Amino acid sequence: MDYNTEVNSSEKKYSRNVRKASTMSGMVETELDAASEDVARPRGRRRAADREPLILDAASELLDEIGYDHLRVQDVADRAHVGLATIYRRWSTKQELVIAAMRRAKASIEAPETDDPRADLEALLRQMTHDMFGPKACFIVGFVTALRNDPELGRVFRESMLADMRDHLRRPIARVVGDDDPELDVRVDLAPAFLIFRMLIDDQPVDPDVLADRLCALVVGSVTPALT
Repeated sequence: MDYNTEVNSSEKKYSRNVRKASTMSGMVETELDAASEDVARPRGRRRAADREPLILDAASELLDEIGYDHLRVQDVADRAHVGLATIYRRWSTKQELVIAAMRRAKASIEAPETDDPRADLEALLRQMTHDMFGPKACFIVGFVTALRNDPELGRVFRESMLADMRDHLRRPIARVVGDDDPELDVRVDLAPAFLIFRMLIDDQPVDPDVLADRLCALVVGSVTPALT
């Protein structure tokens, strides 16, 4: 074998070794990347959507414990054992998170409609009265105050929870007095306005059940529901 042939053979063998080493290096890097991804995203970890109930329940608990003014989104993240980014991906502001938590809590205690609209209205007013004069009284007082001092909270509340509350009251009232009642809007706002006044201004003992019955009579009077 002459010198040139030997050199060419050595160069080919070297080239094959380089390609083989490069391939093996790529395989190792791929395996390391996959391992790193597994570490960063542990198997079985819940997705953000699955953690929503935990986050909203944590927010509700903290609202009852410390109120709106003292609530921090970081506190909610710590209570729910999630990252702060997980919360902000779903709710862009503290106000949106709080309203979502309040809506979830309210939905969990709402009773279904029956064929007796007056009884449905009494049940709604009784729940509202118990909330305002029960364990949630301090939170509600602070929240009502925050509605005036926090424009963003007020906006989100009016666009969501206030509309829901009015709709829930409107349905049984309209079934009693009729959808065409000229004072329907006033009747809808009457009970909440009265309760807020009693809670904020008139600091007197209240029997929630008795007050709810009296408010129901005041809102719909002696009108008898029409038979359908």
